[in-house]
Amino acid sequence: MTNREELDSVIQHEVTHLQQGDIYWMWVICFIESVFWWNPICLKLTGLAREQLELSCDELCMQKLKGKYQLDLASLLLQKQSAKSSPNFFTPPLLILLTLRVLIFRGSKC
Repeated sequence: MTNREELDSVIQHEVTHLQQGDIYWMWVICFIESVFWWNPICLKLTGLAREQLELSCDELCMQKLKGKYQLDLASLLLQKQSAKSSPNFFTPPLLILLTLRVLIFRGSKC
């Protein structure tokens, strides 16, 4: 991460996690995973819960930072991809999809 503005977006994202109390939900999720480690349905549900926490945080960050947040996330994805030394046939389409998801996502409510 070479850009200070990108760092500000990342810090805002993590501060939003703290403000929402996501750490407590993560403790509950980790506890459930450790107790029901053998249950694939439980593991799938905890994965969905983690994803929901991230999407909720992203939604609040986009409301606070507007388009800057989306551009910073897209920039970080592109930097990560360009830092990889060996190109993979399947990676560019995946990167394009992820970048489009970041740019198009407008905080739709479930």
